[in-house]
Amino acid sequence: MGISKTLSSLLLGATLTVSSLQSNVATYKKHEETVLSEINRYQDDERFILMALDNLYDSGMKFNDNVTKHIKSHIDEWLKEDSTIVSSALALTAKHVETKLSFLKQLRKHTRNKKIKEKIDLLVDQSKKMKRTIQGFIDYAYLYIDAKMTYELLKRISSIQIDDFWFVDSDDKEKTLFIISKEAATKPIEEIYEEEDRLNGMLPELSKERARMSEALNLPKIADYSFDGIGRHHFSNVSFI
Repeated sequence: MGISKTLSSLLLGATLTVSSLQSNVATYKKHEETVLSEINRYQDDERFILMALDNLYDSGMKFNDNVTKHIKSHIDEWLKEDSTIVSSALALTAKHVETKLSFLKQLRKHTRNKKIKEKIDLLVDQSKKMKRTIQGFIDYAYLYIDAKMTYELLKRISSIQIDDFWFVDSDDKEKTLFIISKEAATKPIEEIYEEEDRLNGMLPELSKERARMSEALNLPKIADYSFDGIGRHHFSNVSFI
């Protein structure tokens, strides 16, 4: 009846890369699943439960410090490198946190120990914050992948060579995909506006091709965190910058 006090196998944040992200998520998930299993097994041992809850809290803190903060800093470059790995890691984390929350709420209902309830309340608050953060990353991944697919399609049909894309992560329903083009800087402004109008008019026609591209990405389908919604189009306008 023993569990480690720290999640020492999580890599230090400074070494985290897109290739190690998935293994870090798997390590975190496996560790906490083991702790939850032990809590369920020894639920009559209040001293052990208190220790295990502390372990879970420390695990969440370590994951936040060594993984979550680095996802926030590097999500653009990681999605560009391998959107499938990043999306899968995010979905697995979100589903695990959701399962942990459900377990903790049930545990709280069946305990009379005030200290255990207090520790559970801290864990529930921590887990809810983590779930919101991870969901935010998932929403952003939707947006990034949609922007990238739209950009790739526009490259094929634009009469002006385009080199990259950029967008603003906002709550606006009508989002603009900004197109970076060195060639556009050499064109008359009227010609640029004319090409923008033409491309904007063609956006609805690109939906079927985008759907085929999203299927080819093979994004994860993990419970409520399926990326099937990636087929939804977020950008209603394009603009050269």
